[in-house]
Amino acid sequence: MGVLKMTSQNNHEKKLNIALEIYKDISRQIQFADTKAVVILAWHGASLGFLFKIVSDNFPKLSSFVGKVFTLTSFGCGLAFALLSLGFAFWVVLPRLKDTPCQRKCMFWAYHISCEGFERDVLRFKENIANPERVLDCLSRSVVAVAQVLKEKYEKTRKSLLFLLPALAFEILTILLLLVFS
Repeated sequence: MGVLKMTSQNNHEKKLNIALEIYKDISRQIQFADTKAVVILAWHGASLGFLFKIVSDNFPKLSSFVGKVFTLTSFGCGLAFALLSLGFAFWVVLPRLKDTPCQRKCMFWAYHISCEGFERDVLRFKENIANPERVLDCLSRSVVAVAQVLKEKYEKTRKSLLFLLPALAFEILTILLLLVFS
């Protein structure tokens, strides 16, 4: 009986370790998505600041009406795409967890850890942690929840990058138009 119990306990430990490693990996990927979004935000801050300065300094020097129209159109298009890209990048880095009803049986998701008051939550945590099968179930639910967060972050990062490319193209076009028509 002792060997069977020990094997069962080792099996639970292996499952818990695997689930925890998956959870940690997803958390690292979430941090990577956040880092990408911050780089996108920094890029837009620098490029738009640079572009505003160049346009404001050189636009009055443009002699032709056509040059002014093309430059403003290109600048406006670049700004519109950049704002869309910025919007998706901000959406990635803004922390958001979906609130769910308090789960008395499972509390490893952030909103479930503290939902009934400190003393009751501590007691519930001790009850959960004492049962390896419950821990595995709760950790599995947390893995699925953070995987959904990761999926949303990567979708928004992808969209931000897709809008960054035309924004960059229009920024370059604006600079070229300023050079051609000045």
